Amino acid sequence: MLPRGVAALVSAAGLCAAGLVLSTSGIRLTRILLVAAILLGGLLLWGTASALWSVNPVRSLVVAARLAGLFAVGLALAAGAGMVAAPRRLTFLLLIGMALGIAMVAIELATAGGLSSLVSDRAYRPTQLNQASISFALLVFPASALLISLGQAIFATLLATATAVTVYVLAGTSAKALLLAGLVMGLLLHRARPVVAGATVAISVLVIIAAPLTFARLERVPGLGETADSFKISAGHRLLIWSFAGDTNRPAVNQMQLQPEINYSFKHDPNGYLTFSPTITANWQAGGNQRWTVPLSLGIGQLVKWGSQPINLQATAYYNVVAPADTAPWTLEMELQFLFPK
Repeated sequence: MLPRGVAALVSAAGLCAAGLVLSTSGIRLTRILLVAAILLGGLLLWGTASALWSVNPVRSLVVAARLAGLFAVGLALAAGAGMVAAPRRLTFLLLIGMALGIAMVAIELATAGGLSSLVSDRAYRPTQLNQASISFALLVFPASALLISLGQAIFATLLATATAVTVYVLAGTSAKALLLAGLVMGLLLHRARPVVAGATVAISVLVIIAAPLTFARLERVPGLGETADSFKISAGHRLLIWSFAGDTNRPAVNQMQLQPEINYSFKHDPNGYLTFSPTITANWQAGGNQRWTVPLSLGIGQLVKWGSQPINLQATAYYNVVAPADTAPWTLEMELQFLFPK
């Protein structure tokens, strides 16, 4: 997520970009933007659905709405980037904004909150500038790259140096890590952009998919939460995202479910089929024979029509080869599906 101040500025810029795109060419997504829109839409649907079992559903829906707005803003900015009439002017304004921001931070540090005291009655704390340090770490690399592309390598070096010193002086450790990670990633992208970009996407997807199995375990590693909090305040509790609803004294939840599916259609009757779709589950909180449920399954189905309405009829039997104690040894499932093909 963007720092609060940057998020507001990006939102305003996104509204302008959306107006520009809609007034010139309408909504036209390139292949890359379409893939991004699908991925972001899936994440948004997951965030919205998770509100159903959230501790505070209203707040979760508000967060999902904020994400929807930021996603829309990002797509609008990406779609409108090629329509900017004066990119050098925007670059100039960006550089002025960064220079003013660095100067204001320097004054704030030198006067122990002299600037903020003019608009706020809160006591000065160095951590209040962490949002600014993250903003600097996010903007320094694209700003420096723009200067280099314009043939201003000296100014790019001065900007990068001033920004790095400012981030180092400020208290925020997240900005320091972001600056270092951005430098490494920038060098890797410069050497092999397609490979690095593809690997980054694959790793990100893998982390998201594996998070239900890993985050809950990481939270129980002794001292990890405290270490994360020392790196960034409130970071430790974010490992609990897979076990958050209900009584706070309840046992932790950490489960996996897999369902491979194989269907075989009969040659003499393509509407009839056999199906193999066992639901394999693992309760990672349990041990020994209580962890796994592994059934064998075999089902038979038939597609029929009731008038013009196609219907799928299916019966499937499951036998648990491995299962916890007090679990039924077998299950019979009857299924009736009304189909609405286009």
